[in-house]
Amino acid sequence: MDVPKAPQLLGRFYGSCVSRNIASLDLLPQLMEGDASVEPKRRFSGAAFKVLRGAKGDAGLTSLCSEVGLTASTFLTADPEFDKDEPALEEWLKSEGLTGLVPL
Repeated sequence: MDVPKAPQLLGRFYGSCVSRNIASLDLLPQLMEGDASVEPKRRFSGAAFKVLRGAKGDAGLTSLCSEVGLTASTFLTADPEFDKDEPALEEWLKSEGLTGLVPL
């Protein structure tokens, strides 16, 4: 597997599993544990969110997040020590077109 693209490819796979009720969205923060840098977490999560948005629509993605109590700030906030070049969470959500769809 192409390591630089692994977070995106795995995120798409996970998003597809969630959209088909094979996995639950509440696993996402747990899957992101253990990585010090937020950049691969955001690439994985962003890919999963985009698959879900494509499958369920804007309202469906927001509803899925609400149903499991998922908030991006609990696992996608940049750490000042490790993520000096990463944008703030709000800026990242905006750049991914996820503002208002994935709760902070």
